[in-house]
Amino acid sequence: MSPKLRERLKNQRASSYDEKIASVRNAVNSFSASFPDRKIRIADLGCGEDPLFEGSDNVDIYPAKGCVVADLNKEMPLKENTYDVVLAIDVIEHLYDVDTFVKNCHKILRTGGLLIVSTPNVLYWRNRIELFLGSDRHFDHEGEHLHFFSFRSLLKLLKKHGFEETPKTIIPIGVSKLIPSMAGGFIAVVRKAKQ
Repeated sequence: MSPKLRERLKNQRASSYDEKIASVRNAVNSFSASFPDRKIRIADLGCGEDPLFEGSDNVDIYPAKGCVVADLNKEMPLKENTYDVVLAIDVIEHLYDVDTFVKNCHKILRTGGLLIVSTPNVLYWRNRIELFLGSDRHFDHEGEHLHFFSFRSLLKLLKKHGFEETPKTIIPIGVSKLIPSMAGGFIAVVRKAKQ
């Protein structure tokens, strides 16, 4: 790959990250506007040293300032039915126990609260071409991604654990978002269903 093309792809990834963060902020701010008389509670899971919202409760596996240290594959040290919004930005694909993670997100959310999950799209057009050409670098057992999701497979997992779709459930991210199923990544915005 030429240095010029490599630089262009790097810049596209950086701009799609900014787009992702802006989309997450918009979703949270839009939800928050429906509660003008109170401040919503946010849990930012896997945020590292860079939580998205001031005043959020932050959890990460690595020690960072203002973070509760916990393994997100296990029970979360957060109170049940406490949060209005739970964020998992580029986290779920790194976890080995996604079912426990989603169950725990459901537990800590209030009924009607939002779970916002972003992840790379396994059906991204570049992944399809690489697989067609014989490259399986994204599926290397020693890689950092343990799970791979399409829109459909992530929604199936979330619905299985008590979440329902919202008016803007899937937000495609990246330059190929004109064909959503082939976008580089996506954000799923789901609501904890009423029992």
